[in-house]
Amino acid sequence: MKHTITMLVLTAGVASAQQWQPVLKPQAPAQPTPQQLPASVLIPQAVSPPKDEKLTVIDQRSLRIQYLANRLVLTNNNTTFRSFDPLSGDAEATKKLLNDLIALRWGTIGISRVVVEYGLTVDGRGELIVPPNAGFPRSVTPFDLKSLRVESIRGVWCMRDDSAVLLNFGLEKQEAERAVAVCKKYGFNRIGTVGKGRVPAVTYFIAATEATIGAQPNTPADLKRDIVLDRTGIDVPGLGYHGEKIAIEARKLEVRRERSDVSLRMGSDVLARFGSDEWGARDAVRAIQDGRFTEFCRVGSLTFFLVQGKPPVNVPFLAKSRRFDPGSLRMLQMNQSWVMLDAGGRPLMTAESEKAGNEAIMVIKAFGFDTLATIGSSPTNNLQFLAKSR
Repeated sequence: MKHTITMLVLTAGVASAQQWQPVLKPQAPAQPTPQQLPASVLIPQAVSPPKDEKLTVIDQRSLRIQYLANRLVLTNNNTTFRSFDPLSGDAEATKKLLNDLIALRWGTIGISRVVVEYGLTVDGRGELIVPPNAGFPRSVTPFDLKSLRVESIRGVWCMRDDSAVLLNFGLEKQEAERAVAVCKKYGFNRIGTVGKGRVPAVTYFIAATEATIGAQPNTPADLKRDIVLDRTGIDVPGLGYHGEKIAIEARKLEVRRERSDVSLRMGSDVLARFGSDEWGARDAVRAIQDGRFTEFCRVGSLTFFLVQGKPPVNVPFLAKSRRFDPGSLRMLQMNQSWVMLDAGGRPLMTAESEKAGNEAIMVIKAFGFDTLATIGSSPTNNLQFLAKSR
């Protein structure tokens, strides 16, 4: 018996009935089968589940790659799931990963930046489980689930096992703890990466056996340690570790425009936002390169650069500068915010609390900063950083 389905089609605001018949798609060429995982990895360990897992519902049928505001984006349910450099090919790699995992839920860990991700699917009973394959990771790093833990290393919170530092969560201790809990809940014991760019498009958890099809040799533990520790606390003279320090690679600096928002980024880190001032963002790139800055530092709302751990002793030509006496700095509450004032009572910067402001003052004095530099035409969206006069 021939079956037809009557559909209501809206064309130019007029409803009309049409007969619809299923159309058979041409058979796609055979694809290699993703690695199958043993059934044992689907059995969660008896641990407390992570609190507030950040899971996004994935509709496999709605995944699309398209251009939006000079960026290549992967959309899920008609919303942007991730944006990419159009030249990297990472959008296709990420879509393929979601397809291969048959991911119906996607978890992310990390607040200021996504550090690691994981996919889940659903079994016949409607329960969330680890996908029955591992996709085709570009590289794989194994770790020992039994010794997995969170540890503070050089002022930042890391996930590690007995043999290596695995992931760096910066100042976000709770996110590091969430990552360990997720691994123990679902039995993840590998970290995989996908993407063709210099920086992986996705770093994700896998539950796998010793060999993973398509993976490159495992990253040596000592090399992995150097990679993840390019983000540490700031070793402030006489005060120990404060805030967060990120190693700068000039070739990774990127000016990105998304609608009316222009930002200066390095990988997943946003160094500054410039509103609609794209020229200001490009001036900031030139200033960082000309100044040969090697580290970007942030203590609350206070930002500054270092050159091999030392404060820069000149202000870039492209920046506006203002001198101040570090010994006269004080915090004053104005309305609902705390403001740092100089000797003349002029505001220098704001802080979220008196404690955070006093911490910033201690850092300023320890490094001997006495100049505030600003790049950008907007009074609120710009790059502000500290320098030291000769």
